[in-house]
Amino acid sequence: MYYNNVNGVSYINGSHGIYDNTIKNKSVRYARNAMSNFLNTYSLDSFDPQIKFEDMPQLKYEIKYAKTKPGKADKMAVIAMAYEEFGKKLSLKVQDLTNIMKQTVSSQYEHLVDASALDLNKDEKVDLSEYAASLLAEDMLSTDASSLDSKNINGRISSDGQKALLPFVNKNNYSIANSNFKAIHDAYDLDSAQEEFLSDKNNLV
Repeated sequence: MYYNNVNGVSYINGSHGIYDNTIKNKSVRYARNAMSNFLNTYSLDSFDPQIKFEDMPQLKYEIKYAKTKPGKADKMAVIAMAYEEFGKKLSLKVQDLTNIMKQTVSSQYEHLVDASALDLNKDEKVDLSEYAASLLAEDMLSTDASSLDSKNINGRISSDGQKALLPFVNKNNYSIANSNFKAIHDAYDLDSAQEEFLSDKNNLV
């Protein structure tokens, strides 16, 4: 199993995973293992009908994607996590990402979902650095769902944090969401982090 259930929460981390013997950069390896483990945990393909109900993946979860001190962002880790979540692609079209996000909400809210706020340079694509801004936002909101504060970053993303991000992909909140994502993107110089990530081909295996 890729997770550990404690008190109704499935905890997932990157301590071990498919990239253990292939990726050299510790931050990249840990983050990609964590996201890979998360995707496998909640994949229908990995569903085991033999497993007891209490041992099944829970609706509530927490992904530890980086070993970092509170308030410190591991930029290589968030870029790596974006790369793994994107299926090893360097960007996704805004419409494709919107369609993926629509699958995470109930049908009555699908029409409100729009990933456009993440397209910071307005090229109709969301690259790794732009998506990483939303991952850092989720990290902040996982600590305090009411506050986008850098001191809340701790290398963990929870189901509650992901739920708290939903207003930021509501098309009616485009302007404020776009400005928040841009502020995070610029504050952590995620463009440079993406360049550093891509400069080492071993990170991309």
